[in-house]
Amino acid sequence: MKRYQQYLSVLILAILVGVYSVHTRRENDIGCSADVLVARAMKADTTTARVAHTQSTAYRNGETQKAHFTVLHRSGADKTKCTDGPASGAWWLTRGDSSYIYLPNRHRLMVSRLKHLLTDNERTELLLRNYRARYLGTGWIGGRSAYIVRLSSPQRQRPSRELWIDRASCVILRSIDYSYSGEKRSDVVIEQMDCASTVDQKEFQLPSAKSVEYATCCRPATLAELTRIMGFTVGMPHYLPQGYEFEGCHLYDLDCDRGERAALLTYTDGLSTISIFQSHDPHGDASARSGCFRTSTCCVAETGQIRRGGRKVVVIADLPSSEVRRITESVAP
Repeated sequence: MKRYQQYLSVLILAILVGVYSVHTRRENDIGCSADVLVARAMKADTTTARVAHTQSTAYRNGETQKAHFTVLHRSGADKTKCTDGPASGAWWLTRGDSSYIYLPNRHRLMVSRLKHLLTDNERTELLLRNYRARYLGTGWIGGRSAYIVRLSSPQRQRPSRELWIDRASCVILRSIDYSYSGEKRSDVVIEQMDCASTVDQKEFQLPSAKSVEYATCCRPATLAELTRIMGFTVGMPHYLPQGYEFEGCHLYDLDCDRGERAALLTYTDGLSTISIFQSHDPHGDASARSGCFRTSTCCVAETGQIRRGGRKVVVIADLPSSEVRRITESVAP
């Protein structure tokens, strides 16, 4: 029995040494911690000039939808052009604190003025506080060698993400998103990337108001301004899941046509976002559904809704329906 215990002790020690060696070898592969690698990737993604051809795959309601895009990036601006599918010809442009979506079938440019309280660096810090970065190894994608890192939360039933990070530039070559339940939501892959080419400045210019219709859909506002504009007290939630921080509040035009507005509050844990919309309830207090909670699953997240006190509160988050309900019912009337 004593000799058996000695063998067992040696075996356990060998296993521990082996685990440590594998961990050390993996850390040595990237020359830094996985956290540092993720931080470098987040920075490179916003600062590295490039032209990239990407494929996006979305998994929604049992269906798989694919589309191809050309992404143009230079410091301070990012443009994505859809090259096939139903949205072919549409493009998205982010420049400073403004974003633009062009819809070719309607010749309309939808404008959003955004103001987020968190800087890019603060958002990355928040991400690494709430999620554990685990180095998985290396792989090849689009003819480029990449480090593979998995971001997962120690909290149960939270979204997660797998990143493929270019070994040469630290640009993110692939991003796979998983829902709180572990289902794959999307897979965005750079099939070809050129960091050496110069991006034409004209690509980031906006079309003239004579050629397209401009429609403002979102603009920043304080809580006091939102309360005055909406005509009711815009409330903040008394409950939020651990790790989420207030990101900003905006006045949101629900359709950019009929002036149906909503107050929008957003919260983030660095990876996932909680969106809280508050608007007038067209049914008013006479509705039999007043005060009743309803939930549904949209293509990317859970949606909770409650009608109360002449207003409607809608919460969208990639969280279990029980959590969405707690958030929705906690929004102060």
